[in-house]
Amino acid sequence: MMMKKTLLLLLALMIGSLQLTGQDLSGRWQGRLGIPGGSLRLELDVIQQEGSWKILLHSPDQGARDIPTTSVVVKGDSLAFAQPNLGILYRGRVSPSGELVGQFSQGSFTAELRFKRGAAKPIVRVQEPKAPLPYEEREVSFDAGVSGVKLSGTLTLPRAGAPHPLVILATGSGPQNRDEELMGHKPFLVLADSLTRAGYAVLRYDDRGVGKSTGSFATSLTTDFADDLEAALRYSLTLKEVNKQRIWLMGHSEGAVLAAMVAARTKVRLAGIALIAGPVKPLLELMLDQGHAVLERSFAGREHLLALLTPIEELNQRLYTAAADETIPTEALIAKFDELYRTSSLHAQLQEWPSEDEADRKSIERSFREQSFPALTSPYMRALLRIKPQDYLSRVRCPVVAIFGEVDMQVDRSNFDELKRLLPKAKATLLARHNHLMQPAETGFPDEYARIEITFSSEAMQALLSLMREAGKR
Repeated sequence: MMMKKTLLLLLALMIGSLQLTGQDLSGRWQGRLGIPGGSLRLELDVIQQEGSWKILLHSPDQGARDIPTTSVVVKGDSLAFAQPNLGILYRGRVSPSGELVGQFSQGSFTAELRFKRGAAKPIVRVQEPKAPLPYEEREVSFDAGVSGVKLSGTLTLPRAGAPHPLVILATGSGPQNRDEELMGHKPFLVLADSLTRAGYAVLRYDDRGVGKSTGSFATSLTTDFADDLEAALRYSLTLKEVNKQRIWLMGHSEGAVLAAMVAARTKVRLAGIALIAGPVKPLLELMLDQGHAVLERSFAGREHLLALLTPIEELNQRLYTAAADETIPTEALIAKFDELYRTSSLHAQLQEWPSEDEADRKSIERSFREQSFPALTSPYMRALLRIKPQDYLSRVRCPVVAIFGEVDMQVDRSNFDELKRLLPKAKATLLARHNHLMQPAETGFPDEYARIEITFSSEAMQALLSLMREAGKR
């Protein structure tokens, strides 16, 4: 969950107008930024306008285009740009081979970033439905879980067989539209299409403050999003096309937690809840697991960094525990975090590093002070760290079905094992070589998401439908 926010932050680059001499850099440039846990494609459009230059940034892997740019300095074959608000710096030079080779940094993060001429090959998402559709698609809106906020979404309905069973989709963490659009994929568009073709009506909606929905995403907590899902459930009970005895709540990632929260408290008799890569373990533990996977991969081959893996995890455990502690006022957290860092084994170990490792030491310290500390003071994150999904799942009385990915590094397979222990009657499947998005994958890390052509595998879809049908026979 935190990884998604980190990836989005690294992409919020703003470059800008420049004066060039000695090199014609106009045209399209493409590159790949290596980041912890993966990489992201970036493209630049360098455009000359009336003696000055303009640069537009594109992120094909996230579907983000035409990001405006500012603050660029160019001298000869070299250029540098910065975005002070985000702490971003880039300095590069055109090499003899024609590549733009430079150093990208943001806070403690530093990486070489190379651009070469030309546009990246577009990836075709073959699963996205094309008109004409064999079902009805209807734009809808309804009251959210808070007064004065309207949620907008799409209702898809089979053309025959009403009243239909209904699936309400709940998105994962971060601001998501009704298609759960990320990394160039639209998982909920594909999922809704498959479910509707299989005979289900499907309701999906933009998160509050996203797309056509009103309200504020930034000031909302996980419990607020659960209220919105419950509001969607109330709205569905007004639809004459829906079989009120056969309503499913289906959530992906954090959305699965929302489904469990609502199912644990609603008086509506649900057909069941369906969890897609849903956390079962306490979310504090989940974040520690995610961090371990990312660090292990990022530090691979660098023995002096691998030696820090345990001290970093011990510190993260203490930081997360403090952030989750409701007795510590938010305004006192930074001081508490600083105390925890200064008394940690990580700090002691870093002080003993030789001078040649000084850059790495400073980078690690900055990553905590400039990234981790501020992020952990947000109300959303503090509340998230207190959530224990098993507390809600243990109170669910309707059928529970779930699919997990074997190589999912965001919600790893230990959550599948925990669900089987917690709810022996739950129907769950662990899909071999599948990642967090239910794509067939090699490593399971997010850098693969955009490069994989498949958005949601047919194997995962069939497993989900089979589990739901089996649960419906009870």
